[in-house]
Amino acid sequence: MKKTLFPKLLLLSLVLLFTKPLSSEIKQNPSVYLPKGYHFVTAVSALGDSIVLEDQSIWKVAENEGLEALSWQVNDPLSITFNDSFSSWYSGYLYKITNNRKNTSIKVNLHLGSVIDDPYSFQVFDIQNRFYKKEVVLQDNSKWEIYSSDESALYNWALNDGIIIGVNTSYWSSDYKNILININLNSYVRAKQVQ
Repeated sequence: MKKTLFPKLLLLSLVLLFTKPLSSEIKQNPSVYLPKGYHFVTAVSALGDSIVLEDQSIWKVAENEGLEALSWQVNDPLSITFNDSFSSWYSGYLYKITNNRKNTSIKVNLHLGSVIDDPYSFQVFDIQNRFYKKEVVLQDNSKWEIYSSDESALYNWALNDGIIIGVNTSYWSSDYKNILININLNSYVRAKQVQ
């Protein structure tokens, strides 16, 4: 009897030693890292009329661009910019999302802002005046200098306003590489990270 019990115990201990834990037991960490201002797709609606980003923000896609949105894949790297095309004046879409893997863009509007407690979301922590420059400090302690032409927009900003960081593509303010989109006001300012 001892002869048959030993191989079974040995086999059981080897199985337990070399078996990976169930996926529910594995602690999940963010698997994708992108610099501030870049995002990735987590979902596209079945009709291609909306897209969800990693911060849980939902963006309404222009009607004629739904097929392009449907071709995007989960974890595709994206950048959000303001819509500087001539069509933005009459289309009503304030922003563009560019799929950096496919090098294609779609016109979008912010439909629902990011979730406050999401690890990918940002909030205004402080607004400071420094040597004739305005700076916005986010809850992660990053500090953003605001482009001088956009400073007046900060008068409507408040502490704890939700922020989505995008990319500035304007030639005229190219030193300010990012935009800070205030999700409470659905407006943006051009900014550069100084800390």
